Parts: sequence; structure tokens; C-alpha cells
Amino acid sequence: ADPWYDAGPFNPAAVRRWLPVDLYVGGAEHAVMHLLYARFWTKVLADAGLIDFREPFPRLRSQGIVHAADGKRMSKSRGNVVTPDEVVARYGADTLRLHLLFMAPFDRNVTWDEEGIAGAERFLQRVWRLGEEAARRPAGDGQEQGPGAANRREDDLLRRAMHKTIRRVTEDVDASKFNTAVSAMMELSNTLAAHRESHGSPGPAFCEAFEMLIRLLSPFAPHITEEIWERLGHDFSVHQQTWPAYDPALAVDETVTLVVQVDGKVRDRIPVPAGLEDGPARERALASEHVRQHLGGRAPRQVIVVSGRLVNVVT
Repeated sequence: ADPWYDAGPFNPAAVRRWLPVDLYVGGAEHAVMHLLYARFWTKVLADAGLIDFREPFPRLRSQGIVHAADGKRMSKSRGNVVTPDEVVARYGADTLRLHLLFMAPFDRNVTWDEEGIAGAERFLQRVWRLGEEAARRPAGDGQEQGPGAANRREDDLLRRAMHKTIRRVTEDVDASKFNTAVSAMMELSNTLAAHRESHGSPGPAFCEAFEMLIRLLSPFAPHITEEIWERLGHDFSVHQQTWPAYDPALAVDETVTLVVQVDGKVRDRIPVPAGLEDGPARERALASEHVRQHLGGRAPRQVIVVSGRLVNVVT
């Protein structure tokens, strides 16, 4: 790492800066080839006292393989190779990139399907249209659109959706679950479109949530998000922004569905406040009209509560 260092095999300062590698991404077949050698030599150097760590890669992720449409590995001899440049020419680099991330879990093999790329294309087109709406918002317009409590309620729901999306995407990216991260951003774009449809023009809640979406989407679709970010009036690149942070209090559902069973069979589903304690959950379940009909006036022998999820009434 340092050709000018002559006091040893390598510069300890350079080793401390660059090693161990934070994340290694490679095919599973490499586990018995250069990964094995890298681990062996790392342990040898550690035993010799030349380095102070024993694993070269604290985190390892093995990606799946994109097979050809015939289900076989792509090979020039088979004539089944998909050329990325040709797909980019038809759909754009961001669309191809997003489609590959959305096709399947990161560690699964997948068969190439160009028909599915239309979904990624529609999503990015929707984001572009939402960006045009946000960019037309008058500068300094700090007023929420539409009067009354109903509008404030919609804005609150949008902000909750935004924070829940930030949380989901953050957790999914950390776990290399890129397909579900893309799905979460698609859901937020649908929520933004519905919010925009019900308002006369984009207000602060819409613009805040949309900008958060662009920041989340930027590593997945770097070109279109950079263009939208500039059109929104920002001086610096979207790729220079910090990763969005979520408010834990807003990143949870206000209500959850409590499943109510009688003798193991589902008889009702009741919306209840998130975090409802077991006692009140039991009372709401027993007050259900459907449960009372199946009890027929009998007192239950036992009521089993699974916090926040299920109540089973045993007769």
C-alpha cells in the first residue's frame, strides 16, 4: 500500500486506514478460492504480530447470478448474453439499475426478464412527474393547501408514511434487501401521488416527503435524482446530502389490526391503537359482536393474548 515504506513489509499506518475491508461482495463460489487464501494469510500475519486483526472482511455478501431468459448461465457460446448497453439505449441506465435491484433478493439467482423492466420505468416516470409538480411550487410558499382538520390529517399521514419509508429503506439497505427497499419507495411514491391528487397544489408536507424520497432513491437511480434535485432549486448535488433520518415516534403505525379467534378460528379483525396493552385488548375482543355471537352467552374458559397481534378466546 506504500511503495516508499522501507522499514517493513508494509506501512502499518496504511494498514490501519484501509483494513480490514468493511464489506466484501462476491460470488459464493469464491469462498474456497481467493477468500480462503485471504483469510489464511490474514491469520498468518496476525500470528506474526504484523497486524492486529484476524479476519480480512468483517462482512461478506454473496450475490445471486442473473441467468439468461432460457434459465442458463449467460455465455457467448450459447448466444444468450444480454448486453447492458442495448438495454440502457432502450430504457436508460437508471431504469436498468433499478430493475436489477428489484428483480429478486440480492443473494438469489434470477432469470432475466425484460418485460418486468416496464414496472421500473413507470415508477421513475411517476417520480419525474411528481418532481415537476414540486418544482412548480412558488418559492417561499409556506402555507398548507386546503382548509380544515381533514387536510391536516392527510398531511400527518403523509409525514408518517415518509418516516416509515426512511426506516424501512435504511434497514433494508443495511441488510442488502434492495428489492424490498425499492418496493418501499414505490409505495411512498403512490402515497405522494394520492396526496397530490387530493390537494390543489403541493404544500410543505408533500415537498418535504418528496425530497426525502429523492434522497433515498439517489443511490438506486443516481442520474434522474440528480436532475430532479437540481430542478428543485438545490445548489449542491443530491449525492452530497446526508442519509435521511427518521423519527421513531412517527415511523410506526398509529393503529394495528388485532386478529380475534374463537377456539382457533378467526372471527373478527379489529383496528386498535398500536401498543395497546393486553387487558384493553382482551376487553375489545370480548366486546366484538362476532365473538359474542359465537360465545352464545357462555363465559370463555380462557383468553389468550399475543400482544398487539392476536386474541384467542377458548370456550
